[in-house]
Amino acid sequence: MDNEKYLHIFKDFETAPLEDFLKGIFKGITKDQRKSLLIEDVSYHRLNACVVTLEAWMFVAPMESNRWIWVRVEMDAIAGTVQEKFFTRDNYGKEALTSLRACIDYYKEENK
Repeated sequence: MDNEKYLHIFKDFETAPLEDFLKGIFKGITKDQRKSLLIEDVSYHRLNACVVTLEAWMFVAPMESNRWIWVRVEMDAIAGTVQEKFFTRDNYGKEALTSLRACIDYYKEENK
């Protein structure tokens, strides 16, 4: 295996603007709400030649509560579209929620 070939590829990932992605999805929530989120994974996926996604998987603390949130921002180069999708444990596979705040509020309402 040629490690140099892969090291070059991984080095390019260091310049990926994943922090900008996180700033974008956290916009609109309070500092306290942000502190309650435990980020598990942030990733970039190329689904095919035309569709790429930025994704974040997180939990509302504590992690053991199973109150997870999955954020997926998908760009379709052929259609020229970018879509944000926000899912919780209970709406996954159904209609996406409108924002990260909506996901947090959903879990807040669930606990009442």
